[in-house]
Amino acid sequence: MKTVCGKETGQTKMTKKERSPEERAKVIIDHLIRHSEINGQELSEILSVSIATIRRDLEKLENEGLLRRIHSGAVLVESMIYEPFRLNSSFSQKEQKQAEEKRLIGLAASSLINDGEIIGLTPGTTNTQVARSIHHVQNVTVVTNAINLAMELVNRKEITVFVTGGYLGGNWFSLAGATTSTAINDFYFDKLFISVSGVHPEQGLSTAHPQEIPILRSYIAQAKQKILVADSSKLNQVSQGNICDLGEIDILITDQKADPALIEHYSSLGWEITFA
Repeated sequence: MKTVCGKETGQTKMTKKERSPEERAKVIIDHLIRHSEINGQELSEILSVSIATIRRDLEKLENEGLLRRIHSGAVLVESMIYEPFRLNSSFSQKEQKQAEEKRLIGLAASSLINDGEIIGLTPGTTNTQVARSIHHVQNVTVVTNAINLAMELVNRKEITVFVTGGYLGGNWFSLAGATTSTAINDFYFDKLFISVSGVHPEQGLSTAHPQEIPILRSYIAQAKQKILVADSSKLNQVSQGNICDLGEIDILITDQKADPALIEHYSSLGWEITFA
């Protein structure tokens, strides 16, 4: 079992070689994703650069829509509120459940994405955090059947977003139907990030949305590396529709609260386990 524990990015002070603007931006965004706010003086000390440099960095990132400057430093831009769900408490509850764990999982997952890769993102609130955490990669293509994930990435010039066809139904943002699977089958993914409703030692991966089963199976069939993003509350759960056996998964990214016995079982299957 390979276990990678989550670490605070950018907390080591540079003493010899100053980070590039791109490297500083990654440190700033990583910190904001974890903590929602950062102080300018603290950033200056972390990155060993002047306050004037930090102000220029924050101004550039604000112009890119990645943060909002305040007097003391910067805060994370508020999550999108999708108009049809503004008054839908169930949608808000899904986003807020295990919110901190999902945010850290999203950050850990996005760090696996490399320049030039083709990425698959399945629908789900955990993958929403993955999308929000993708920063400072170049020439990346993201394929998704989730409209909200595409909206998260719409202003990212360095990312090409491909939205599948299909019909939109129910109270979720995902497209479904034969057209969706056909579109997914046109791609080969370097990495697929899978967000599910349940993960069970015997029953495998499951979803609360049965209409998504053939679509999720299409994603899995087209992916070189399959990365499951699931907080600890999902690791012994079974939902309505079976997606696949556990043997399809390569990597699990979860949180520190995961049951050690479950982790031991999943690692015995050859999964690489990453704790966010």
